[in-house]
Amino acid sequence: MEFYHLRYFVAVAESLSFHRAAERLNMCQPPLSRQIRILEAEIGARLFERSRGSRVSLTDAGKIFLADAKKMLAAPEAARQRAREASNGTHGQLVLASQSAVTIAVLGRCLRAFRQRHAKVKVSFLDLNASEHPAALRAGRIDAGITLSFDPEKKENFEFVHLLDLQLAVVFPPEHRLAKEKGEIDIHELAEEVILCPHAENSSCYAVCLEELFAKADFEPHEVRQVDGMDNLVSMAIGGYGIAILPKLAHAELDPAMVRARPLKALHKPLQLGLCTLPRNPSLALQNFLVVVHRVLKQSEQDR
Repeated sequence: MEFYHLRYFVAVAESLSFHRAAERLNMCQPPLSRQIRILEAEIGARLFERSRGSRVSLTDAGKIFLADAKKMLAAPEAARQRAREASNGTHGQLVLASQSAVTIAVLGRCLRAFRQRHAKVKVSFLDLNASEHPAALRAGRIDAGITLSFDPEKKENFEFVHLLDLQLAVVFPPEHRLAKEKGEIDIHELAEEVILCPHAENSSCYAVCLEELFAKADFEPHEVRQVDGMDNLVSMAIGGYGIAILPKLAHAELDPAMVRARPLKALHKPLQLGLCTLPRNPSLALQNFLVVVHRVLKQSEQDR
């Protein structure tokens, strides 16, 4: 079955006249009649009832085939439209990877703004450990990985698109000795504390950040207890099993009756939240997303 057979059939079916259909198609009637017979032979069913004169009507098979033929004729145009939309970033897909709860507050606003401007772009997430981001980027499984870093320059062969600096805070229950005072805490005040830390296998990015934090401050923790899962880590801190060092966004929504937080005295380099991408990624959906992200973050700074 050729594509032009569908066009010929639809023209006759809509005109219910070979003569008018031929005029519409700018061709002679005999060749049109011949091509319709070829189509009927290929399908194995009569599509038209031909009566004396020029009157034509659709058979039951013709009525069913007409609906399918119109869909098949529309498919190439729809494909062309999707290709045009993909070429300017208004269509396509964007795959992001994130495992950190700290990204929720930031990404929620960014994704809402992105959907308003690029509603036809399909956005999806993969729940990947930060250590899995490089392989996923190279394989094309994701367009960007949302990650934390003190030294983004270390991410060799990748581009780190800085989103914002994150203030670190020490999280503990209300009855803890640290709750008696306010203001910043020097990390060396935590020398006798049990510090809760996520398992490196599940939150390698944040575990590495904590290690770098301790090294920069020349700080040796009294005890580090690994906890599986960031939510469980916060629960352990609320329960008084140790203190947690978390970015402010990770605990901002917690009930103040259950948990207290004091900012950690800033070090020379702040903890940064950003998108790790392949250099010169051609995805227009990704580029449009980055434009929206920077616009949202800039507006957030102005609103503070």
